[in-house]
Amino acid sequence: MKKNVILLAGGSGSRFGSNIPKQFVCVDNTPLIIYTLRKIQLLDIDNIIIVCVDSWKEELRNLVKKYQIKKVYSVISGGQTGHDSIFLGLEEAKKITESNDIVVLHDAVRPLITKHCFDDVIEKAIKHNAACAALKITEGLVIKETEEYGKQIGDRFNTVRVQTPQAYKFKLLYDIYSKANKKEIKYSYADAACILNDIPLYFSTSFVTNIKITTRSDLAFFKALMNFSDDELEGE
Repeated sequence: MKKNVILLAGGSGSRFGSNIPKQFVCVDNTPLIIYTLRKIQLLDIDNIIIVCVDSWKEELRNLVKKYQIKKVYSVISGGQTGHDSIFLGLEEAKKITESNDIVVLHDAVRPLITKHCFDDVIEKAIKHNAACAALKITEGLVIKETEEYGKQIGDRFNTVRVQTPQAYKFKLLYDIYSKANKKEIKYSYADAACILNDIPLYFSTSFVTNIKITTRSDLAFFKALMNFSDDELEGE
């Protein structure tokens, strides 16, 4: 059974406030996406497909060579939306993936991934078809009435935060996205695609420091944690 990763690097980074896509912002002279790739290539996976901002594909290919990221199968252009980018990644993965192989989706700007987190989501997908990294909610939830106020309490005990990595049996996810495209449906992410198609989504290990770098404060958080061990990141 192959385990192929689709690394999603198609975002423009508008919320980050940079003049370049945030995945290419450097920390200690190294682009963020390279930190993520270095972690992933050490894991028990076969190939990496990177879905990239079209105008940055050649730059990324050069970076892959420069930093000797050996497991990259291809770098392809992303789509107009996250839904489109995932489907393009699945189409590319189809060239090297059998129906029951595992495909793992991961955000390029989530560089603090650990082996345990990755292994666990793959194991659960092998057993249950669809899985995602998930965190218990430890703070209070309030349901919004407007952007300015709320007056209902959310049930944090029956809610989780979902993240990447997410892992799926390839045919299951490919079929969902193919059918959605025929009906002109766009999903926010693969977790939503599964749930809206009545497919149970099994929860795997995650941890608070598995951050997605979206803002400059997230970048500061990453800089503070970048040299931590996996055990330290997971809080063990």
